[in-house]
Amino acid sequence: MGILGVDTYLPSIPDIAAEFNKSPSSTQLSIMVYKLAIGLGQLIFGRLSDAISRRKIMLTGAAIYATAAFMLRQTDNLPAFLVIRVIQGLSISIMLVTSVSAVRDVSRGTVAALLYSIIITIEGFVPIASQLIGHFINDL
Repeated sequence: MGILGVDTYLPSIPDIAAEFNKSPSSTQLSIMVYKLAIGLGQLIFGRLSDAISRRKIMLTGAAIYATAAFMLRQTDNLPAFLVIRVIQGLSISIMLVTSVSAVRDVSRGTVAALLYSIIITIEGFVPIASQLIGHFINDL
């Protein structure tokens, strides 16, 4: 989901910039703040997921992400858009850190290696498919 949150909307950057009456380069700040939030969030939520149930915190992250995605559609200015992208990045960091930790919690050896290889395969496939998906969504 972290990669999907960037690559899916790359084709829409010019349209988002036009909607806010800003340059595409200023709209691309949303990618930077999103990725920074993902990185910083993992530092915060990694420890929090150790203290709280991983399932609860992962479901909370997914709910926050979905709510933020809806809010992005409703926003009408770039500063609000950037703040919501930070919220999305933080919520994605919850899911990233808990998914990797959950594999470590429930498996060892070859089973863990298989699960990690599935995660890595998905992370490799998503950037390829997500720009195409984003192009189709943008043209709707």
